Amino acid sequence: MSEGTIQDSNLRRVLSTRLLDDQQPAPEAMPRETGPLDFGLGAPWVVELHIHDTPLTVRINVNRQIVIGRSDVRAGVYPDLDLTPYEGLEKGVSRRHAAFIAEPDRLMLMDLGSTNGTYVNGQRLQPRRPYRLRHGDEVHIGRIRIDVMLVVVPTHHNVLHGQPWVRLRPVAQAGNGQRVLVVEDNPEVSQALSTVLVGAGYDVQIVQEMSGAFYTITCRMPDVIVLNLDVNDVNGLELCRYARRVVTGQPTSIILISADTSQAHVQEVMNAGVDVLLGKPVGVDELIRVINSVTQNNEVEVRRRE
Repeated sequence: MSEGTIQDSNLRRVLSTRLLDDQQPAPEAMPRETGPLDFGLGAPWVVELHIHDTPLTVRINVNRQIVIGRSDVRAGVYPDLDLTPYEGLEKGVSRRHAAFIAEPDRLMLMDLGSTNGTYVNGQRLQPRRPYRLRHGDEVHIGRIRIDVMLVVVPTHHNVLHGQPWVRLRPVAQAGNGQRVLVVEDNPEVSQALSTVLVGAGYDVQIVQEMSGAFYTITCRMPDVIVLNLDVNDVNGLELCRYARRVVTGQPTSIILISADTSQAHVQEVMNAGVDVLLGKPVGVDELIRVINSVTQNNEVEVRRRE
């Protein structure tokens, strides 16, 4: 038997064990980037700002509005995001230069009447007029160049890409205290996910190191593991394989978050025991529906065993 045949056989075997709802047809992914949450839980926006000519990445959590600018002690101006350490004065950043504005269905950038202007993908913004930002946009605040990466957004439908076996319920339902372990070393991301999942009715535990995740699941296996593959102290797939070896009694589902959604990577993670792969940025409404599906199907599986 050829290596390709073995891999195809393994993939079919893994897919046949996925705990997903077989009773409802798979809905088409909706052709929108952002939209309102099913639960009305607010709009958590976690944004990474890659500032050119520096090795730093700035992470911000935009709940309503974040003012970007340059601090001035004498004038008593202290913007939420201070670009002074990045040569803000030398590169033409105004004291109150621009603002990120979070809306339920989009993230906006608005110039606040700056002297040297605010640009998105080379186009200067008209003052006091908000413009929608998208994942990967290039922004100039004065002469400081910033790449904007959306990490957590209210809605982002990408779970069905390369995973035709995934069947999500069209409307998310509240949880019933099921235990969800979130393995995420970014405090802004973990806080955003925790806030939404707790509000959706789940009992959430945050672990920021993979070693802590091994200890946690050894002591007590959660109902769902939400794992960021980029937590860097241990390969996350080793945690998945370990969870599958030690799980006894109750079914446990593993949801993996990864920037790589290629078909080869999907096959690799499914063979390691992952149930669903979510790409980035993470849409919290989609994450809730995925957790809905796997927990409800796990409960059906438990009843079948009784």
